[in-house]
Formats: sequence, C-alpha cells, structure tokens
Amino acid sequence: MRRRAGEAIDANHHTHPEEPGLSLSDLRMGLDGGLPFADLFEFLIGDLCSSEFVKVGNTIRRATHRRALPPPLLAAATKLRAALAAKPFDPPSLRQLVPDSVSQRALRFLIDAGEPVELNRELVMAAETLKGMTEVIHQ
Repeated sequence: MRRRAGEAIDANHHTHPEEPGLSLSDLRMGLDGGLPFADLFEFLIGDLCSSEFVKVGNTIRRATHRRALPPPLLAAATKLRAALAAKPFDPPSLRQLVPDSVSQRALRFLIDAGEPVELNRELVMAAETLKGMTEVIHQ
C-alpha cells in the first residue's frame, strides 16, 4: 500500500507540478480497493509522513516536491504578469484577465505564490503595486 500511495503521489506531481500535492480524498479513492479497513488510511498517511512525505492541510506531497508551472501555464502566467504590469493602478477585470481555464490555473498558482493579490472576487492587483499604494497612503 505504501508503494502504491507513493506512486500515486509521484504521478500527481508529474501530471500537475503546479499543485501543492495530492488531495487526501483523491489518494483515499485511489486506494480504497486495496485497504481492508478504513482506519488503515490514517495509519498509512502517518507512515508515509514519517519519512519521505509531508501532509499539509488536506494534501500530501513528497518532501522534495516544489511547485512549478508547466509550459502551458508558464506562458499564461507571463501574459498575466504583463497584463497586470501594463496598467498597475487600473488592472483588468478578472473576467478579462483570465478568460479560460489555463489562465485561471496560472492565476491561482501566482496568487498562491504571492505575486498578485486577490482584492475581491472581481479584481486582482500585482502585490508590488498594492504594497506601493499602501506605503503612499501611510505617508
């Protein structure tokens, strides 16, 4: 079971390097056929985390895993950065900024990395721009 779980986590890292890890619910669903008792899942997670894996919230990842943008998301992230830099004090609406699922995934990655800041459901702004605006207000 440990080997199968490790393979599932590694496969997720390979397929979705932008994600922080494999959700525990996805791992559980993938292993349900091989676990004779539901309580064994918690034991398995503890065993995995005793050496090569780390549980963070509701995800598990290999300790060496570092999130990275795959090529399709990298291109979208570059466009997002350029769009936010073009009009730093008047950023485009979220609908204009992320019209498709690829750009939405890239934006989520960038927000998680702290580059843009999600001000509300309709607006994101480059973190540096927001920081500069805040400093001006405090002066």
